[in-house]
Amino acid sequence: MVLLLKALKLENVVKLPISKKVTISIICSIFFATLFLFFPKSAHAAWLSGYSYRRAITIDQTYVTGSTNLAYFPVLVSSTNTTFKYSGYFGGHVQSTTGADIHFTSSDGSTELLVEQEYYNNSTGQIVYWVSIPSLSYSTNTTIYVYYGNSSASAPTFSSSMWTNANYILVYHQEETSGNFDDSAGGTDGTPSASGITRNAAGQIDGADSFSGTSSYVDTNRHISYTNATISAWFNSTGDSTVNYLFGQQYNISSRLVGYIAADGIFNFQQYNTSALGYSLLSKGRVDDGYWHNVLISWNTSNTADLYVDGSADNSVTSSRYDNSSSGTMALASHHTYLGFYSSNLPGLTDEFRIATGTKTLYWHQTEYYNQSGSYSFYTLGSEELSNVAPTVSNVVVNSGNNITLTGGTTTSVSVTATITDGDGYGNIDAVNGVLYESGVKDAETCELSINDCYSVSGCTLSGCSGNSCTATCTFSVYYVAIPTDSVSPYPSDYWVGWVNAVDKSSASGSAFSSSGAPDVNTLRSVAVTGSVSYGSLYAGGNTGSSNSSITITNNGNSAVDLEVSGTNLCTNYPTCTGGVVPVGNQEYSLSTFTYSAGTDLSGTAALVQANLAKPTADPSNSYGNLYWGVGLPSVAPVGSYSGIIYITAVANQ
Repeated sequence: MVLLLKALKLENVVKLPISKKVTISIICSIFFATLFLFFPKSAHAAWLSGYSYRRAITIDQTYVTGSTNLAYFPVLVSSTNTTFKYSGYFGGHVQSTTGADIHFTSSDGSTELLVEQEYYNNSTGQIVYWVSIPSLSYSTNTTIYVYYGNSSASAPTFSSSMWTNANYILVYHQEETSGNFDDSAGGTDGTPSASGITRNAAGQIDGADSFSGTSSYVDTNRHISYTNATISAWFNSTGDSTVNYLFGQQYNISSRLVGYIAADGIFNFQQYNTSALGYSLLSKGRVDDGYWHNVLISWNTSNTADLYVDGSADNSVTSSRYDNSSSGTMALASHHTYLGFYSSNLPGLTDEFRIATGTKTLYWHQTEYYNQSGSYSFYTLGSEELSNVAPTVSNVVVNSGNNITLTGGTTTSVSVTATITDGDGYGNIDAVNGVLYESGVKDAETCELSINDCYSVSGCTLSGCSGNSCTATCTFSVYYVAIPTDSVSPYPSDYWVGWVNAVDKSSASGSAFSSSGAPDVNTLRSVAVTGSVSYGSLYAGGNTGSSNSSITITNNGNSAVDLEVSGTNLCTNYPTCTGGVVPVGNQEYSLSTFTYSAGTDLSGTAALVQANLAKPTADPSNSYGNLYWGVGLPSVAPVGSYSGIIYITAVANQ
């Protein structure tokens, strides 16, 4: 840096005030004192390993009636969605043609639930699943997850315990297109009649069976003799103005357990024991109207029987006259008589026929009805979530690959750029942060912040975002004291490193460093002058004696420096100097106070001053020293104001 000095001469005495001409830069730099490595984490359920996609299924607690949670409740999940298609079809994300990679978990996102697949259409994305909920809450919404998109997944292992846990002993979904009626509860399959049944008819849930009403039935091959049991079914019939049995078993002429549509269209449930003592439960309205109806009949050891129809309590009776027979098998869509034939067969459709030990309450029935009828928003299917893929960082470049040239006494803007890629889309990039540090610093990217060798910035800007990628720019205000690493510095083998860290909305992160070996911070030799030199008023032939003027020289660079000093004559009409002149050599300087003639003569040729100003390590600079001045006048000196120039330059420390 060059310092310009002027001397002035006033009237008949010599006054030589020396003023400096310097450029002062105001340092405006924000320094982040808080490490950027800590971010609050969003609350997210865990992710089932290996899966790319999932959706939340939220069950509305307002449709779970009663005042207690329902244990091992089988929830019907029936939905058609493009993303449930096999991936070979447009928009599909399921990797198995059979839906083997469709799995369900509890709200924690990782505990798999017992499920049964009733139907999957890989071209339309239609799914029909039964999912066992260990505890279905009546007071708060229940969330489960459906996962898909895992080419390595095997189908969930079906276990009949998902039904037996809820005390079912027989469950017919009636989705088969041929053969026996599969019992999902693990019992003996049902045997259909040889004729009169149309399989895979349109059902309430999925497939159903259509019975002609003539020689059409299913023998469950099961005898129901429980004094504490439940039977339920969906059916759709217009009747034929006679008695039409939905189900029935008979031991002898007196003992029977039957449910039927009477000639007047009323549903009737009857139990009689071997002494012909029994009771009937009647529905409140007709059920032979050609619409789907759901009935649930439950009886218990307290001698109470209840009939629920379409979500309502229709009838109840207390009696000890239950069926106490020991043989005879239950038939579906018919009455299996004690004589061994089937009579009064049902004309119509049936679906989801179930028998359980133990009673099922009105609340269980209502919750089933709300879930299965299709008339209520029992659950909502959430938007598709992607498996969180941690972002990656690449192409980290410091200062466009160029060496960094600093500015004395202030900060220099240095950018570190990088490419941020997130497999979940660039919108999932939540924050980008950076560190710029000297390669020899301790702890690398986790270094202690210092204006000498370690800078950090949070909130790097993103630009040029498209698809999965953005360009991140981290801008650092680098101080003039930053350690130099070029070939003339004390650290020629070091360099400056950029590190960029990206964090996504699930708090997963990725990071990368710039290439080793470059760039360097160039050595900066710079000084600033504070104060002014004033020689005061002198007579011709006089000198300043032991009275010195001083200026402060501050090292505003990043290396230790000495000084070179030179100057010009002092003239009354500087710079033409055609008037009075004080030769340049009449000025003297020293690093300490002195008496005139003991200092070093100023010269027009630059002379080294071993000021030994160390490298500053703080801002404002903590490296500075004083330079003291004196002057002597010729014996003959015209009166006037004298001025000239003194040059002070920072040079390498000797």
